[in-house]
Amino acid sequence: MEVDNSWSRLIAIHAQFTDRSTDGKSQCKSTGTDTDNPLSDMDKPMITKVVGVTYEGRQAIVALLSIGEEVLLVRDPSNPHDGNAIKVTRKDWLCFGLINRFLAARLASLMDEYGHSVKAMVIFLNGGYFSCLNLGVVLQFNLQKGTNTISYFQK
Repeated sequence: MEVDNSWSRLIAIHAQFTDRSTDGKSQCKSTGTDTDNPLSDMDKPMITKVVGVTYEGRQAIVALLSIGEEVLLVRDPSNPHDGNAIKVTRKDWLCFGLINRFLAARLASLMDEYGHSVKAMVIFLNGGYFSCLNLGVVLQFNLQKGTNTISYFQK
């Protein structure tokens, strides 16, 4: 059986931006060379998987997404589970997931300073090949280092 090139690409992207800790959980890792500054790589395009897509009926919203669709990253400081939470919504404000807590911890203060939602683009949809499999989403967005602002994704 031949491996789908898009699946191989996603695995490579995921490996580039995450690390498996000893307890088996994915953690965001820095790709920059400045080890003293955890935000040193923020001027590069960020690619991340959306988490929490299987809760609260979100699979129905994910099923409506398409590759290339513009979505929004919205801070959710009132989230009872994580004060750094960043929701991912469609333009109609329907929430379909969250940015993982490790990346959200790095981005929350920047987004609070920016004061607006951030545009992102759906670059990969996976799963759902059978009715028992959940759908997943991968996003890309840009941050600009040194300007204290988060830029919109440039096509």
